Amino acid sequence: MVLLVYFYSYSSISQTTTDWDYANPSDATQTTGTCPSGTVPAHISSNWGGGDTPAIAFGGCHDIFAISFAINQALSNAGANISIDAVEYTWKWINGCYNITKSDGSFEFCSSNIDDRLDDNFKPTGEYADQFDTLIVTVQVKDSNGNVIQEKIYDYDTWYHWAEANSHSTSEVNEDGTIWQLEQDSITLFDHSNMSGTIYGLDQLSTFHVQVEGKDGGYWDGYFGPVIKDGGARFTYRPNPCLNNALYDASCPGYAEAYALQLYNQQCQSNPLFDSLCPGYETAYFNQQCSLDPLYNQGCTGYAVAYFNQQCSIDPLYNSECDGYATAYLNQQCEISSLYSTECTGYETAFLLQQCTIDVLYSPECIGYDEAYLTLQCSLNTLYDTNCPGYEFAYFNNQCSINPQYAIDCPGYIEPKEEIDSPIEALEAPTIVALATPVILMPIEPVIDVLPEIEIEIIEIPEPVQEEIEINIIDEIETEIEIELELETKEEEVATVSKEVEETEDQNIESVSEDEAEESKDTVSEVSDEVDKEESKEVQESDNSDDVEVGGGTDTESSDKATGDAKDNNNGSKKLNKKEKIKKILANKLKSLAEDMGQAASLEQQKQIQQQVLALINYNPDFKKYGTTLPGGYYPDTDFYKTKQLADSKRGLRMGLANQILHNKMVDMQWQ
Repeated sequence: MVLLVYFYSYSSISQTTTDWDYANPSDATQTTGTCPSGTVPAHISSNWGGGDTPAIAFGGCHDIFAISFAINQALSNAGANISIDAVEYTWKWINGCYNITKSDGSFEFCSSNIDDRLDDNFKPTGEYADQFDTLIVTVQVKDSNGNVIQEKIYDYDTWYHWAEANSHSTSEVNEDGTIWQLEQDSITLFDHSNMSGTIYGLDQLSTFHVQVEGKDGGYWDGYFGPVIKDGGARFTYRPNPCLNNALYDASCPGYAEAYALQLYNQQCQSNPLFDSLCPGYETAYFNQQCSLDPLYNQGCTGYAVAYFNQQCSIDPLYNSECDGYATAYLNQQCEISSLYSTECTGYETAFLLQQCTIDVLYSPECIGYDEAYLTLQCSLNTLYDTNCPGYEFAYFNNQCSINPQYAIDCPGYIEPKEEIDSPIEALEAPTIVALATPVILMPIEPVIDVLPEIEIEIIEIPEPVQEEIEINIIDEIETEIEIELELETKEEEVATVSKEVEETEDQNIESVSEDEAEESKDTVSEVSDEVDKEESKEVQESDNSDDVEVGGGTDTESSDKATGDAKDNNNGSKKLNKKEKIKKILANKLKSLAEDMGQAASLEQQKQIQQQVLALINYNPDFKKYGTTLPGGYYPDTDFYKTKQLADSKRGLRMGLANQILHNKMVDMQWQ
């Protein structure tokens, strides 16, 4: 059904509301659903309840009435450039008489005990609650495509007495003794006071739709169910504010584009960095980068201080003035070698391991000390221990040398003669006395003064893998310095070995005990001349051997020490000069890149140059000392010590040779 609505003339921007337009139920579309036996469909009554307007009275059938208000026709006189703010609607209703069909088949007309069958909210309850009348009204606002954009549903399942005033009612109207419930509500499309909702133009809406459905739950033959009448609607509208200002609300057509343009202009005014096309962008960008990071450009205030702090934070070894330089340097050297300082973690263990590697006899804590010590003593004296190879044979020979009568197999053994009866012959017979306890010479502990020559293998640790963005200048700088570093390292290692040999030669050798010297002084005097001759010859050979093995020539110890100190000092100076040289080259390259960045025509070029700058800043020329690439993924076996004859000590040889010669003489005397 289409309703024509008459409006006042529209002439201002203020809100305007149309007159009420009431629908005629006869114009509504009626749909009849289920009808229990003995019931009738709803019908339109012209004077139900004494009123003068038509009403829809429902019987036992389930009926639906639908009616629509054409919004575009209703507002045709208002002009095309308007927006709809709201639609108001109203009707009157009664929820009928409470008829009951009992289980025994009897009927109860308009139940007199209805109060006992209602809960606190006046809704039916109990055995016959399902026989209460049904009345549901649905209102909808539809757009031009027929889609529902707003909807409200009114379910009147609360009982009202149709002939009396109801205390729980919110709005009632008395017409000729009939009490009607009055419904008056609205649907707001857009609230201009709080800018909520959606702005709809006249061409964006189609209809205001009302649907009423109801039935008599008691299934009585007749029209004793719910009743509804006087349905009407009116509209509130105003000139469409979106036509003059697309930014009036987000629902306005073109709002997004207008908002974007407005926002762009506002952002450029408040912040030139909003877009690269904003006036003053270049200056603002430079100042921003400097404020974020003074290292952005050498022209930034505080660049020098920031660069120094950055390098110190990256590596405290960058400069001796960096906080934590001393600690970092100690840690660096300790990582390279735990023997660098006694403060290094693991120094004691590393020192013991070093000495044990040089000579397993350095300490009883060395692995293999017991086996090596036994082997050494056995090589000097087979009689040192019963576990020495050849011990039995040597023991036999030793006993035979002390007393040829020790065994029959001893050289010089004399067969005992038979006893002689004549006393004189008996006295003249030789007496053979066998020693009850054999005499065993104690072994003499050797003195080893000269350390074996150590061949130190210099392991070249490659530098860490560089990113593709790193430039070739870094490789050129490193190649220039690698040769000098390798030569310096070898000189330091040779000086270290020479110093250790010299310190070893200064150690005191234990002297022969006074008791031993007293017991053998007569024998020593016999062989002293021979000992001196042999000693002089051996010492001369030892001196020559030491000079050759150490590689030091004929210079004095003080000269060698002074030379070593000088080398140490020179090496330290060279390292420092090389670092400064690298820093100078890198600084010049960074300065050049910074100038190129300032002249870059695009952000992409600036980004590429900035990546190069960061690569040079993060470069550490000494980093390759801490890593190496393992061929095959494992540490290869390395022979640190080559097999060679140990040189005799100049001082230890003297004592060892004398004792050995004395031992040999004493053995020969026993045979005599």
